[in-house]
Amino acid sequence: MLNMRKPILSLVGLLAVASLIGCQEASRKKEDSKELSQEQIIDKGLEAFEHLKNGKIHMEDEVVKVVNEPEEGEEKNATVKTSFDGSFELRPDYVRGIYTSAEGTQEIYWQSSVPFYKKAGDSIWRTGYSIREYDAGIGIFQDAIRYYQKNKKKMTVTEKKDAYVLYYQTDDVKNMISISRPIFLGGTTAFYGFADTKVKGYFKVALSVSKDSFKPLSITYTSHGETAKKTMDLTSKITYSNQNTGVRVEEPEDFEQNTEHFDLNNEKGS
Repeated sequence: MLNMRKPILSLVGLLAVASLIGCQEASRKKEDSKELSQEQIIDKGLEAFEHLKNGKIHMEDEVVKVVNEPEEGEEKNATVKTSFDGSFELRPDYVRGIYTSAEGTQEIYWQSSVPFYKKAGDSIWRTGYSIREYDAGIGIFQDAIRYYQKNKKKMTVTEKKDAYVLYYQTDDVKNMISISRPIFLGGTTAFYGFADTKVKGYFKVALSVSKDSFKPLSITYTSHGETAKKTMDLTSKITYSNQNTGVRVEEPEDFEQNTEHFDLNNEKGS
């Protein structure tokens, strides 16, 4: 009986030590997190998005549009809701998933910034001849991250139970919501933007990262733009999962044999 007690006591002792080390490690991480300055949190948070390599993504976008003097056949008030569920891997960028709108669902496969579309029940992947520099359903582009890094002094941080949220806001929207070079919103599926350089309004972004490991969790974009012709409001909510776990985006089996090009005239916004 005494011989049996020794292994049991040794096992209990090992479990106690392991438990103590785990508690100390968790406590250390919390203490380290508390000691970070706002600037350090912003640096680490933006770096986390910069180093995002692969994962799964979910988007929900809503655009509310009011046209002051609608042309014939144009609606004065319109609300467009879209969503996207897919997988991505970056550098080079590949994204594949299901896009849903009022017109129904279709599969999208991005190779870098070239989108290919296949409607439900169809066998043909279609794309336009135009290559749009910032067009892939990944939520955020490297150039946008670099912009926030250069303007980090204008950013603020709020703290939630398990996450930090990094905010950037500006009233200088001429470049932020331009359709000619959509660095900041081209990673969404929303048809939103302005060609008019006299647009006024605001642009906001909230980047959420986990406290324990600074893992990218979500992005929320909100924007308001108005010109003499129209006003448009955007709400875009993006969430990530399976971040940097080796998610791969496979090319569709029927892709090479069933690809068709057409003239891509529709741009994001007007």
